[in-house]
Amino acid sequence: KDTLRVGLIGIDTVVASYVVPYIAGLRNTYITAIVDTHDASVSKSLHLQSHPTIYAHEQELVAQAPIDLVVIGADYVENTEHALQALMHGKAVFMQAPLACNQDALIRITNFLKAHPMAPFCVNYYRSFSPFINKIKLMVQK
Repeated sequence: KDTLRVGLIGIDTVVASYVVPYIAGLRNTYITAIVDTHDASVSKSLHLQSHPTIYAHEQELVAQAPIDLVVIGADYVENTEHALQALMHGKAVFMQAPLACNQDALIRITNFLKAHPMAPFCVNYYRSFSPFINKIKLMVQK
């Protein structure tokens, strides 16, 4: 595509500090839709080139917004459901870890991905590789 349209569901610290600035630096990539319960954080923390539409509910964003990619940085408990809804609406998904917070959510996302192996889906596990986590791994191995 000539232009990549991004929707944000939730704006946690990682999304605001790393993902949004990264997207802002890409050519022909724009944040065009947002759902976040903290409207003040949306307007104050994001310096966007575009003027995104603010949606009240996640379901509206994935079903109605003209977007190609959904970035999920919402409450972890609901991340899996948001990802599934976006994937079912044909959107690519990039979500903050964890992949699932309970067995039912894990089974649902696993079954979906097995049935749709080419689904554009990525989970951000940046903490797994942090220096602090690596130090913990070394201590646990002893």
